[in-house]
Amino acid sequence: MRSLRAIIALAALLAADVALGLRWNVRNLPPGALHRPPPKRAPKAAGTEYVLVMFGDSYSDTGRTLKASGLPQPDVYWKGRYTNGPNWFDYLQQTLEAKYKTRVFNYAYGGATACRNADMEAAFPYVKPLPNQTDMFLADLKAGAAPRAGPGVRVVPMQWLGGNDIEFVIRAAGMTGVAPTPDDMMKLIAATVKCRIESTLALALSGAVYDIALFPAGPIWMMPRVPVPFKAMVQTLMGLMDAAFVAAVGQAQAQLDALPPGAPGAGVRLHTIGTSAQWMADAFMGTQPPANETTKSCFEESSTFVPDPTLKSRVCTDPEDYAFYDSIHATTRYMAWFTAHGVLPRLQQAGLLPEGL
Repeated sequence: MRSLRAIIALAALLAADVALGLRWNVRNLPPGALHRPPPKRAPKAAGTEYVLVMFGDSYSDTGRTLKASGLPQPDVYWKGRYTNGPNWFDYLQQTLEAKYKTRVFNYAYGGATACRNADMEAAFPYVKPLPNQTDMFLADLKAGAAPRAGPGVRVVPMQWLGGNDIEFVIRAAGMTGVAPTPDDMMKLIAATVKCRIESTLALALSGAVYDIALFPAGPIWMMPRVPVPFKAMVQTLMGLMDAAFVAAVGQAQAQLDALPPGAPGAGVRLHTIGTSAQWMADAFMGTQPPANETTKSCFEESSTFVPDPTLKSRVCTDPEDYAFYDSIHATTRYMAWFTAHGVLPRLQQAGLLPEGL
């Protein structure tokens, strides 16, 4: 692998011009995009209906990939979740709907990337990347299947993905023995951030939302799949991506703020849920009581994209002894703690969800 020092040097370049290719011009919007008025902000009240809209990957998938492909294997993974029970989004939904009327539109797919990937789309056409997920939501809006924010309706779009864009490259390097150059990784980071911002602006300019929650790409260095010698490097890369993303969100917010009153996107707030993925790592690993095994997984899978008749026989007898169910995904107990002590407080702090849940 290339020198970690050379990759860390990318930080200076990103700090100097983190906007690499990330300048957004509302004049390039599709025809008609500026003719829909922005939603009126709804006051938070006991009668408010909350609409959770999710764009993500396998950590947030609540069954779309299973419905489309029959995977992940139902005899190993719980109801299409990539873990042994409900995932973090399930727990968030359960918490909210215990006190408020709640509707959910989850467009997350296992294996999803922030950018379109020709190889992935050819091999696994049922996995929809972020641009496709965004298009699906916009189509549901147009058809009237998904609601718009307005009086009594609080729409909370959340976007959490981007880790696969990095992880797939690292995995390929491990298989081929050919390491990406620092320049390659810088371009990958810039492209991933660009894809996320493009989808964010498509939502902001839809006239259907007035807040968007944007999560860091995630602490993928924690995964047992990432070899120990590479963990520090991967953590550095993810830190660079987080810094680039936060800066790009700031630029996108400035452009939205510059829109004239009454235009779509005017008044929409972009919320970065933390400035790095470190809070996510801390929330996961702060789970109490801690698992006996936090560095190894309950079992190892070769791929969640291909059926494996021997997979069930490799699952450990007590997954709750582990922080990770497979080599990528946390166990459901860790997911529950992550939601209650990580995600929920931050969404409440951003004013996106009510207190007292």
